Amino acid sequence: MSALAAFVLTGCALVRDDSLDDILKAFQLQLPDCKIDAKSYSGTAARSEEQLNLSFRAPKECVDQYIRSHGEKPDNPFRWPFGGGTLNGVKLDPNRPPFPEATVKEMNWKFDPSRQYNCYSHFDTPNGGRFMMVVDLKGDEQTVYMMSTDAPNRHS
Repeated sequence: MSALAAFVLTGCALVRDDSLDDILKAFQLQLPDCKIDAKSYSGTAARSEEQLNLSFRAPKECVDQYIRSHGEKPDNPFRWPFGGGTLNGVKLDPNRPPFPEATVKEMNWKFDPSRQYNCYSHFDTPNGGRFMMVVDLKGDEQTVYMMSTDAPNRHS
């Protein structure tokens, strides 16, 4: 069974306008080529300028290869929780998850600020799509959370 078939069989679509396969094609995003267990996804192929949210579980070696294949280095993440500080004069909450609160709630993603997560902000697709990726390092199977931050280039 392909990774996509395994994902679709165990996945939970929050937005059912398009199949996961259509959404992934619109973003030119392929799932890892290994056994994965799905959590959830939401998005539409016709409106890829909007947002794709995706989460799944996979073995650590598979996640590391997936990260490398999209231009990031698995051994060079930034970490969440980020720590304190300010941005443009606004105090940052170090315990706020690295995704918008509405996305975390909609997707039913759970983050524990007492643990460390690896974060990658330049997970790129061949057609110019970009994702923020957060990896829960707990256990041999890692949970990957992805949210599109830049829409794919529709001119290619």
